Amino acid sequence: MFRPNLVPATPENREALKKWLAPLNSTPSVVGKIDNLPGRYDPREYEASELTRLYYWVRPIQAAMEQKADNIFVLCSGYGHQIPPEEEIMRRQGIESKDEWMLGRGWGPERVAIYDRERQQWRDKARQKLAKENAARKAAGQPPKFIADSHWWYYMTTELNWDIPDDKPQFWKEYARFGYKPEELIDHFDAIYTFNYVPQKLPKPAIHIVKLIASDGSSIDPPGGDGPTFQYNSLKKIPKEFKGRFEHLQGAETVEALLKNNDLDE
Repeated sequence: MFRPNLVPATPENREALKKWLAPLNSTPSVVGKIDNLPGRYDPREYEASELTRLYYWVRPIQAAMEQKADNIFVLCSGYGHQIPPEEEIMRRQGIESKDEWMLGRGWGPERVAIYDRERQQWRDKARQKLAKENAARKAAGQPPKFIADSHWWYYMTTELNWDIPDDKPQFWKEYARFGYKPEELIDHFDAIYTFNYVPQKLPKPAIHIVKLIASDGSSIDPPGGDGPTFQYNSLKKIPKEFKGRFEHLQGAETVEALLKNNDLDE
């Protein structure tokens, strides 16, 4: 959190915000790691909501609502992994432990250890490849490429086109379909509104969502393989419930192509 409360967009505050954000994209050790910035935000839980874990764009919406903002603008690339904590999924599915779950699929401790060791070897090779790439970028006067911890798999399989075995069962992948639905998120935001706005007789905030898509119109599929239609409809429901707008922001070469993908007639 830049500040614990909303502040006016004065020149002084805007400059202070730039300085506060600067380490996020300028210092290699903290690129993409917001936990290293001062003002870490930990979302509170609400008795009227069953949601206990929040990801991506849901967190900042909650933070803005707790600051009693009247208009909230969200830029995102999709619905994302809005999945309950593993212990909650296990409770719902009657699973006593993940080790037992893995054994049921033929993956004992020894097999898991072998898999993890081989995966680390692939990761080490990828780091060497990235080091060579960054050396070439430096020679060309370009900034280095950084890869977040969760994106190494994408880098190895998509950018480097390596064929890496991926047969280990992933608990979160199998139960991603039990993720929070848009209606559950809307109920959660309603709980925040009731707690923070209603006592002061403040109007419901308007939530606007801008979805970033590629220049060819392609989008990142959500977990579970429900496709872009799921993302489009899910993201559109929240602004509709909170009197906001939903728009696409496409990497288009012309204004006409950009306007065609937005809901400007609604």
